[in-house]
Parts: sequence; C-alpha cells; structure tokens
Amino acid sequence: MPIELEHLFRSAPHAYLVVSPELRVLDANARYVNTLGTNRDDLIGHPFVDLIPRLIHDPTGEVASELRASLERVIRAQQPHRLDVRRYELRGTRTSEPRPLRLCNTPLLDEVGTLTSILHSVEDCSDLDRQSFEHRYAEVLDAAPDAIVVVDSAGRIELVNEQTVQIFGYTRSELLGASLELLMPERLRARHAVHLQRFFMNPVSRPMASGLELVAARKDGREFPIEVSLSPLRSERGTSVAAAIRDISQRKRVEAEVRLNAEQRSAELCLARAEAEAASYAKSEFLSSMSHELRTPMNSILGFTQLLMRDTKDPLSPRHRERVGHILQSGEHLLRLIDDVLDLARIESGRVPVSLEPVSVRELLDEVVRTLAPLASDHQLRIEAGLVPPDFPLITADRLRLLQILMNFGSNAIKYNRPKGRVVFTVQQRADSVRLQVADTGMGIAVEQQPKLFQAFQRAGQEAGPIQGTGIGLTITKKLAELMNSRVGFESTPDVGSVFWVELPLSAAGARASTRDSRPPSAAPPAPLKVPSSSVVLYVEDNPTNIAFMCDLFEDLEGLKLVTARSAAEGLSLIRAQRPRVVLMDINLPDMSGSQLLQVLRSSPETAAIPVIALTAAATDRQRKAGLQAGFYRYLTKPIDVDELVNAMNSALAAHT
Repeated sequence: MPIELEHLFRSAPHAYLVVSPELRVLDANARYVNTLGTNRDDLIGHPFVDLIPRLIHDPTGEVASELRASLERVIRAQQPHRLDVRRYELRGTRTSEPRPLRLCNTPLLDEVGTLTSILHSVEDCSDLDRQSFEHRYAEVLDAAPDAIVVVDSAGRIELVNEQTVQIFGYTRSELLGASLELLMPERLRARHAVHLQRFFMNPVSRPMASGLELVAARKDGREFPIEVSLSPLRSERGTSVAAAIRDISQRKRVEAEVRLNAEQRSAELCLARAEAEAASYAKSEFLSSMSHELRTPMNSILGFTQLLMRDTKDPLSPRHRERVGHILQSGEHLLRLIDDVLDLARIESGRVPVSLEPVSVRELLDEVVRTLAPLASDHQLRIEAGLVPPDFPLITADRLRLLQILMNFGSNAIKYNRPKGRVVFTVQQRADSVRLQVADTGMGIAVEQQPKLFQAFQRAGQEAGPIQGTGIGLTITKKLAELMNSRVGFESTPDVGSVFWVELPLSAAGARASTRDSRPPSAAPPAPLKVPSSSVVLYVEDNPTNIAFMCDLFEDLEGLKLVTARSAAEGLSLIRAQRPRVVLMDINLPDMSGSQLLQVLRSSPETAAIPVIALTAAATDRQRKAGLQAGFYRYLTKPIDVDELVNAMNSALAAHT
C-alpha cells in the first residue's frame, strides 16, 4: 500500500479492517482498535470470523453467522454489502451498554478486476437520529401480528421481523440473505421464479384478504396455509417487495367445521327419505334373494325327476328310490324356504336369520384347511390346523355362518402373508366357550390402522396396494358373530403377523364330538381321473345335492368323465392339473364368484380357451346378459334342463378339440 494511502487508512475517522479473500485479518486502523477495544497484534493474521466472540458478546453465534454470510456474499458478487444497524455489546470497552453499529463490507479489486481483499468498516451510529428511528421502526415490526418479509428483486430476503422467526422456526441469520424459496414447500418452489418475475414486471400492492392464499412450510417441513399481502418498496438500491404473511390454519379449521356441520344438517334432512328408500330396497332384495334360494332345491327336484324320466336301463330300481329320496329332501327344503317368507318383517328390520346347532370344531377346521389348501399353495404358504382331540366339546353356532367367518379369516391370512409363510388354525377351550383362531406370519397391521379395522371399507392401509378386496369382509364377519351370540377380535404386531379369533359358546350339556356329533365327515376332494381316451368335464359346485345330481347324469353319458370341485380354489387347481375339455360352474361359490374364477382362467394362456358353461340360480335377464358378456360359453339357469345342458356340452366339446 502506498505511504499516502496507508496514512489515510490509519488516520481515517471510521473504523476499518482489511480482510483477505480467505477471511484472515491483514490490517486494522487505530479507530477500529479503539472502537472494538482490542489490540492490533491480537487481530493480524487471525481468521476474522473466529475473532468475533472475543470482540462482541455473541452467545448464540448469530453475529458471526451474519458476518460470514455477508463476507461470502461480497466475495461471490464482488459488490458491497451493508448490514442493518444493530446494537452490539463490545467486550473490550469500559461500558457494557450495547452500542449501535453499522457494519459494511466492500470488495477491493485490482486493475484487472480480481478481488485482492475486503474492506470491513464499522460505523458508530450512536449520535444519529436515524439510528433511533430505525430502532423504533424495528420494534414496531417485531410487534406486528403477521410475519413481515422484505425481498429484493432477486428473491433474496433483506429483512424479517420477530413474528417471521416464530412462525417459520428459522433464526434471523438463517433467513437474511436466503432465497424466499426457503419458506415454501419443495413441491412448489419451481413456480417461485415465475411469480417473482411477474410481480416485478408490474409491482402493484395486493392487500390482505384479496384472495392471495398460498401454502408455506416451516423449518421442520410441516406445511400450513397462509394469506399474503404484497407492497412494492422503492429506494436508491432498486425495488423490493414487502410481504405480510398470516398463518390462517385456525381459520381453515373453523371453516372445515362449519362445512362439516352444514353437511350433517343436510344429511339429517335426507335421513327420512333414505329410511323409506331403504325399506323398499329391503323388500326388493328379499324377493331377489328368495328367487335365488328357491331355484337351488328346485334344481334338485326337477333334475332328479328328469333323470328318472331318461333312465331306461333300470326303472324303479333301488337307484330310482334313492333319487326319489333326494327329491323328497329337496321338497322339504323348499317347504322350509316357503316358511321363511313369514320372516319378512325380520328381514326388513335388518336381522339375518341364523340356525344355531351343535357343531364339531374338528370337522369344521378340517374342511376350512382342505378348502383353502390350494389357495395357500398358490401363495407358497403352509396351512395347517392344530391338534383337536376326538372328544373335544361341541359348540353352538350356525355352521354355514361360522364356516364363512373362518374362511374369511383364513383367506385374509393367505392374502396378506409372506411367501413361504404359515397359516395355523388352533382352538382354545375356556370355561364356557371355545376360541377358534387363525395366526399368520404376514405383514401385520399398523397400530394407527387397528382401531378402525372392523369398520366398513377399511383395508388396513392397503387401499392403494396390489391385493384385491372390498374392505367389508371383516365388517360382515363381526355382524355374523354377533348374530350367533359370539364375538370376534384380533391381535397384530407390524412386520410379525396377526391372530384373528372368534369365540363361541359351548353346546348345551357339554356334548362331545365323539358321542353327539351326528354330522358325517366332509368328503375328500375327488381323485383325478386317469383315462386318456375319455373327455374330462369339471363341475365346480358347493351344493352336495347338485353334485349328486350331476354325478348321476354323467353315469349315462358315454365317453365323459366327471370331476367335481366344491370351491373356486379347488376348481382352479384341478383345471390347471387336468386340463378338462369343458368346465361347468356355479356362479355363487363360497370363496370366489364364478365370474371372478372365469376371469382368472381367461387371463392365463394355458386355460383361456377352455369353454366354461355357467349353471346358476342368478336368472334375471340382466344377470344372464352380464354372464355372456363376461365370457361364459353358455349361461344356463337352474332348474337345469337336461337336454339343454347335454346340447351345450356337445357344442362346447366340438368347439374345444
């Protein structure tokens, strides 16, 4: 430095410090040493920012952070940067009263524009009226109820008040000099530059409540709604924008509550009409259901009658008498269904009739495991039932409804399990009840999802997942259990598995299965036929009487071998194993509808071409049309016309050569 310039530097009336581009102190004049109350030798060669705690009381490090940010900004932009006037408590002075100082950093460039050093100046503003005004102005801003943020034309924050710090969670040093994008959610930051450019092209004031509602983000990432007013500020340094930001989270909550109350009042007004419509709907549903139920026994009555009429080999033989016995049983069933018409009032009141009887736990679990085994195999799972003693007590339940509950629990345990996992059915005898439970090694249920699991349309967070379901199975299960004076429940550990259970009362007098259970054991799945020269026809039906009818019919059909399956899962397994020429299928199956099973077959190249004939009691025109559109080769309704069925099979056999 020339002698003249060095003399001016050391005798200047303001405090100056020279800092290298590496932010080390190169020199300091006397006024700086006196103002800061230090020694020149304690400054030269030291990192400037590291000296701040020795010169200024800075317990939070905010002053050092602001000063570092200013110096880095000067190095980057090679433009002077002045910090706002603040009161600093200087450590080396005799008085501890904070002094108002203005800090400024100016780049020093050589003749080719290269930064050689930075001139740091400290201006004591104690005697300036402006300082007093700015201090009062800052206090007013800090007392404002809204966050105040001043931003330059580049989108950099120049000034914030205390409310900004409180609302967003950042310190002043983190905000000053940062981009306004810091206060926005990441998903919205890309729009910031466009909106800022539009404002400065036409900087017009927008008052609060003018409809400018946006979304902001706190430091921890939480988003919240805000309302904003904008005001342009013009000075010698250019145009800036002052934004007043108001957190409107509480207002939005109130608006939502008002909207919800309005919706509730509207729902109450519609309730009477909905109840009337529900009563009418219940009657329609009852008639539709009754039509379906009547067709099942009628299929047996008329079906076996047709067989008697067609049989010319052995009229009035013992076989015929057995068939007449089937007809009588179906007739009795029909009479019971007609009696159920008297229960219309109970249907309208929402109660589903149940038939409570002694039920063998051992036999029930065997049937459930056998039915679900093919489905478990497809999912690479092992399914089993725990040991049940032969003399285990009977329980009181509606066997069909209890089977439905256990099938629902078991199919869920399979669907939400892991490959090579386990599904285990067990029983626990209690003082006056028996608990049947199924445990799985699946994904478990999240804790926050568990309280609403038995509510309708709740699928434990799997709504958007790949596993299909409606979310009403467990709701139906709970209602069925309550109708049988029973209860259901579960325990689940995320990432470990779940245990679902149903608890039912013991049968009266503590009857034992070995002495009181008169129900015959369920028939095992039919063995695969191994007749290369014969055409295999598979019949998927869960009604034993309908199966018996079909077996008798096929005894008189030469060259055809009938294989039967009692569920969709069992049928799918047999189709894949035996490749039948034709599939006869009921629509209303216990584990999957016939239409769903048809879609599974059509989705596989190996089974897509097999003709599938529907044999169903769903006999309305709409149901028949939907079945043909779904892809059934023929859609035959019960009671079955034998000649029509034989003709349909002949046509299907000819088509599938």
